[in-house]
Amino acid sequence: MDIVISFVSLLSGLSIFMVGIKQMSSGLEKISTSRMQKGLSKVSNNRFVSFGFGTFITAIMQSSTLVTVMTISFLNANLLTLFQGIAIILGANIGTTLTAVISSFATVDYAIFLSLFVLVGILIDMFAKKKSIKRISSIFIGFGLIFIGLNLASEAFK
Repeated sequence: MDIVISFVSLLSGLSIFMVGIKQMSSGLEKISTSRMQKGLSKVSNNRFVSFGFGTFITAIMQSSTLVTVMTISFLNANLLTLFQGIAIILGANIGTTLTAVISSFATVDYAIFLSLFVLVGILIDMFAKKKSIKRISSIFIGFGLIFIGLNLASEAFK
C-alpha cells in the first residue's frame, strides 16, 4: 500500500509542478514588456555575463531546474533569444555544483519556505488595485507551486 501512496504522491507532485510552470509562464507572457526585454537583454547580451547570471541565480535559488524552467518561460515569452537562453542554462548547470556545496552546509529545507510564494501571490491578487500589479501574482503563484510540486515529488521517493 505504501508503494501506491508514494506513486500517487509522485504523480501529484509532478502535476503540481507542471501547473506551476504553466502558471508562471502565462504570468511572464502577460507582463512581458519592452522594458523588461531590454533589462534581460542587458544582463544576457554577453555570453560570459549570461553564464555568470545563470550560475549566480542557481546558487541563490538552490534549483537548476527552476532556473531552467524560468529561462524556458522567458524564451517562450520572447524575452530572451535562444543564444542567451543556452548561456544561462549552461551557467545553471555550473550553479548546480555550487548548490550542492551550499546544501552540504545547510540543513534547512528551503522548498517549504519558497512555497510561501503561493500565499504572497494570492495576497497580491486579492489586495492589489492596479491591474499591472495583479499580473505579477500569477508569477508568484506559479513559482511557489513549482516548489510545492518538487517537494511533494521528492518526498514520494523517500
